[in-house]
Amino acid sequence: MNTSSNTEAALGASAPLYALYVFFQSSPAIWSLIAVFSSIVSYLFLAGPKIQSSSSKAERAKAMKQAFKAIENRAAAPKNVEVGKASVLIIGCPVSHAVLTREGFYLDRKFMLLKDLEETPRKLQNMHVPAFPSMSLFHTAIEGDTLIVSYRSPGTAHPTGATLEVPLEPSNLESLQKLPINMHSSHTTAYDLGAEPNKWFSDRFGFKVVLAYWGGNPRPVLGNLPGQPANQGRKKKSVVAQTARRIPVLRTLLGDDDDGIIAFNDCAPYLVINERSVADVSTRLPAHMEMDHTKFRANIVVTGSDAAFEEDFWGELTLEGRGEESSTIILTGN
Repeated sequence: MNTSSNTEAALGASAPLYALYVFFQSSPAIWSLIAVFSSIVSYLFLAGPKIQSSSSKAERAKAMKQAFKAIENRAAAPKNVEVGKASVLIIGCPVSHAVLTREGFYLDRKFMLLKDLEETPRKLQNMHVPAFPSMSLFHTAIEGDTLIVSYRSPGTAHPTGATLEVPLEPSNLESLQKLPINMHSSHTTAYDLGAEPNKWFSDRFGFKVVLAYWGGNPRPVLGNLPGQPANQGRKKKSVVAQTARRIPVLRTLLGDDDDGIIAFNDCAPYLVINERSVADVSTRLPAHMEMDHTKFRANIVVTGSDAAFEEDFWGELTLEGRGEESSTIILTGN
């Protein structure tokens, strides 16, 4: 049986198909090129993103840790940093120094509590203080590379029972269960830190709780972005642009694309409030009551401004570090 003749007869009715068939028959190297091309495409769209993500996350984490350690090795920096006429004070877990990154302060807002609704399939609910007021009974501190969490029973000023110790940067992410996170319609993937911290929180809340760690997975900013109109959010990259960034050489030439990335911050890397504006709010409250600025959950509080609510007209905030170092934050949500 002549298979070649049968194939030619079958394709004879279609001249274009027959011409294509003859071309490939006479050029076996073409098949090799197609196989190589298919392998490259498969790598870029399947293995490439995972390798790139893992590599870039590891590089960023290493760089941030080195920068933070370098600052720790210096003399303790003051908590107030002069910025023009104002000073910046980091509120929350007391720290003597901090590193600014595009995702926010290094190590800031990298953990999140989730309520396990005990449903099948598994369903988790984001926990925020307005919906879970008892979250305000938990206090944090940093000791070396460890996050210390303590619980204070209502009406007490000191920790109740044992504290919880969690690595600031867990190293076993590959062995942890991944969790889908959706905050304000901005999605990312986090990691379940496991039975021990989950039980510690669950025992104190009275229901099943999961402690999640960000792990460096991108979560896009959907609000205003620096250098763009107020009504224009993050643009979706074309297939060509996404493919180009998966090729190491081209990715280096195109540069980073992480300016619109955050962790478990609400909608932006930094939340800035003006102490004078908070004081103005206090004048509107009943006598003997003051507005607690920590209720705004800001990670930067500016003091020394000329007037209340003048921050509505600020364009940027400059933070001066040691020596000639300084960093500028562009304000987009005034």
